[in-house]
Amino acid sequence: MKKFLKVFLFGLMLVSGVIFVSCGKKELTGLHKEFDIIFNGIKEEVTTEFKNNMTSLEEEIKNSSQNELEEKLQLFGIEVIYEAFNQASYDVVSINDMGNKAELKIKVKAVDFFEAFQQIMTNTTEDRSNLLDEIQGLVKKVKKGKAPIIEQEMDIEMIKENDTWTISERQKYVLMKRMMGIEKGTIFDN
Repeated sequence: MKKFLKVFLFGLMLVSGVIFVSCGKKELTGLHKEFDIIFNGIKEEVTTEFKNNMTSLEEEIKNSSQNELEEKLQLFGIEVIYEAFNQASYDVVSINDMGNKAELKIKVKAVDFFEAFQQIMTNTTEDRSNLLDEIQGLVKKVKKGKAPIIEQEMDIEMIKENDTWTISERQKYVLMKRMMGIEKGTIFDN
């Protein structure tokens, strides 16, 4: 009887856990779902292009680096950017649906490279002997979702063309910069 009770309680906990987890996930609908398709499409496009060019990029770094340390630092830097971009996310603040046009206010969350590199420079010794370790630490932080995050609001105008929602190339470019953690108004935001 005790075995039955234990198995029954375990089964009940398992079913309760599945119900709890499935209730916590909110399915996207309407314009939020359409924007999610656009956002993840941009992510897929950039990461695919990045992967396709990785071999030539690594080769270029190996050929142009002054020494092995410089080469490793640049290669880790590429890994940091790639991993960070993949972790970019957003929240929809508001949606104004106007039929075949919509305005969304979103909050983009991305790795704050300025803050991350400031932390690295603060933790790097004067002779820079631990710089590689600090960069490797940043890679690990990014992969674990523990790197500093910057949140930036932006307005998106979506247009419906032939039953498909799109955004302009200009807005796509700006959104990609926010996904990379490039802060509005900085010298990198040109």
